[in-house]
Amino acid sequence: MFCLNVLFAGSTISGNIHGSTPGGDDHDGRCPNRISPVARLNMALRSIDAALDAQRAAVADFRASLAELKTAVSGLGRSMEGLGASLDGIRADASLAMGNAIEAELNADALLQAAKRP
Repeated sequence: MFCLNVLFAGSTISGNIHGSTPGGDDHDGRCPNRISPVARLNMALRSIDAALDAQRAAVADFRASLAELKTAVSGLGRSMEGLGASLDGIRADASLAMGNAIEAELNADALLQAAKRP
């Protein structure tokens, strides 16, 4: 009989795998550090509970991040509305300035024509 201690990846759970070796003998036929099936099950359940707790925390963090993102996007939306209103004001001012420029050009043309007449 031989004993092989097994360490599961990512945890501290350990157990023993039993087998026999030709001509091998280990004292009374038992592994000295053998973990009972109930103890292994309890360790596995504790690991699952820990994983679920970690996942609950991760989901809570994700939800908090989504709430922050919602707030940021709402603020961005309000900023865009303000920017749109400002651009509308600038467009109106530019249209007024263009109208004034055209009127000034027409007046200048009329004065030039009047100055050319004898």
